[in-house]
Amino acid sequence: MFFTLASFLAMWRMLERKRLRDSAALGLLLGLAIAPKVSILPVLAPLILVYWYRVLDEVEDRWTNITPKLVGRIFGHAALAVVVASGVFFISAPYAILDFGSFADDLSAQTMMASNAGLWPFTIQYVGTPAFVYQIQQSSVWGLGLPLGVVAWASIPFTAALAVISKKNRRVDLFLLAWVVPGFIF
Repeated sequence: MFFTLASFLAMWRMLERKRLRDSAALGLLLGLAIAPKVSILPVLAPLILVYWYRVLDEVEDRWTNITPKLVGRIFGHAALAVVVASGVFFISAPYAILDFGSFADDLSAQTMMASNAGLWPFTIQYVGTPAFVYQIQQSSVWGLGLPLGVVAWASIPFTAALAVISKKNRRVDLFLLAWVVPGFIF
């Protein structure tokens, strides 16, 4: 969780400072976040979003001023982040290369476990539970506690509404939603 949150800080820092080394630092933290938990791959949605924000910053939100040269330059920064993240991932999780077959099988098994309750003994408790409602209930009651759980889950539609209604913090709201919503769905 630490490296995931650090990745989000690095994304915003890259957007503010616009330096190549910030993209490299972002890649480093992203690789460290993905290595122990590949299921955080929905983090790619906010990553794409911040580089898109970067393009819009360069043209001061005038879409007609976007040029292939500009997109190519910023794509180079994004590519550096992806290359560094991939390198760090493969250094941190060498089994992903050394025994890719087992790695892919394990990922497949984890995916099946998450989507087919009852195949493994410890997943029998999830048979017949309604999707999403169960996760919201469990995290609210047992994870966060009821008051904080209600506030946390209510904040998602509230943030979405703010992103639609108000332009003041729209970028930040969309950035947070780009992380939370894909993570919840997948």
